[in-house]
Amino acid sequence: MTKRKYTQKQINELLKNPYVEKCSDKYITFKNNIKYESVILWKSWLSCREVFEKYNFPDYIINSIIPRKSIARWHKIINEKWKDYFWTKRKWRIKVENDFDIKKMNKYEVEEYYKIKLKYYKETYNLKKNLSKTHRFSIILKIYKKNKLYLYLLCNLAEVSISWFYAYKKRVENNQTKEYRDKNDYEIIKEIALKSKRKDWYRMITMKLFNSWNKMNHKKVHRIMKEYNLLSIVRKRNPYKNMEKKTQVHRTFANILNRNFKWLKAYKKLWTDISYLYYNWNKAYISILKDMVSWEIVSHKVSSNLWLNFVLNTINDAKDKINLKWSIIQSDQWCHYTNPLYINLLKDNWIVQSMSRKWNCLDNAPTESFFWHMKDEIELNKVKTFWDLESHIDDYIYYYNNNRPQWTRKKMTPVDYKNNLNITKN
Repeated sequence: MTKRKYTQKQINELLKNPYVEKCSDKYITFKNNIKYESVILWKSWLSCREVFEKYNFPDYIINSIIPRKSIARWHKIINEKWKDYFWTKRKWRIKVENDFDIKKMNKYEVEEYYKIKLKYYKETYNLKKNLSKTHRFSIILKIYKKNKLYLYLLCNLAEVSISWFYAYKKRVENNQTKEYRDKNDYEIIKEIALKSKRKDWYRMITMKLFNSWNKMNHKKVHRIMKEYNLLSIVRKRNPYKNMEKKTQVHRTFANILNRNFKWLKAYKKLWTDISYLYYNWNKAYISILKDMVSWEIVSHKVSSNLWLNFVLNTINDAKDKINLKWSIIQSDQWCHYTNPLYINLLKDNWIVQSMSRKWNCLDNAPTESFFWHMKDEIELNKVKTFWDLESHIDDYIYYYNNNRPQWTRKKMTPVDYKNNLNITKN
């Protein structure tokens, strides 16, 4: 590895050398056969530069730090501790001595040696054959705590390196210190949370801590509150909404129409919607079903409450008057239209359901315009009772269908426009 960058010309030159495996603008990967040979040549009183000159490397490599650094690294690998060496295609691996030399040990050391071996095999006996590295490290740590001798032997038995074990040990110790710190912070957070009777959420607690000496990050506060079950009681998420989403009980449908309101045949594309009306300090609701071609109000129902029945009755009333098989009914994403009873009613009668996009009233615009005109033209000041309102709405819808001409429907009434369409087809 070097900080200097090689040009494309230099890279091509280096790749031609038989002792170079890979080369990029920053790195040179040497082949395995050069490593052992170069260390032997260096030990026979040749300098690092002379060794690299022998392998026909160019001047910008010979005069750099690469020869000295790479030979020093290779010599470190090939030392007296290793029994022999071998290499694979990619990495130059080392074969380690599996056992200690028992002949050089005294009686006490031999006993300890076999005891440690037995302990390790006892720990791994009940577990799976292919243990993960974390399992193996945990077993070594358990034995290593009791007896610090022969750590090298344990790592050989587990087929892991000592440096990895020390890294694992450090991580475990850091986690223990983190838990100890969290316990101290938990006591502080608990005191503030119980003072407010668990009404303060994690942001409020972080703001209160910010004013005191114990400043903490809001993420840490939220994590501790979650671990020790100190989260706020108020303003929790509704679990039933999540259940509805997962079970898809109240599910939405695709926007099939996509504002394509033009159609030649009547009663094949329809709109439905709900609106409210105020009369004599009371409130009523109206549900309509409107044809997309002639703009005729096919059916309507008025209700004093928002129960589902009056929406279902509008469909049932229209179903008795006209054939709705394979018709598309466009609605918004209100709870009435996502209800399973409404969905099943349309499914049983072979009606296709379409829904407008969220917060987009333009997908259902003609129904909104009808409600706007109706509220302007009905004299709601004169209405006293609910029955009066019903009769007023019935009269207005009859007037709208039969007597009120529409500019965009060739200046005809909705019923006349529908009849005119049927005549032209025939």
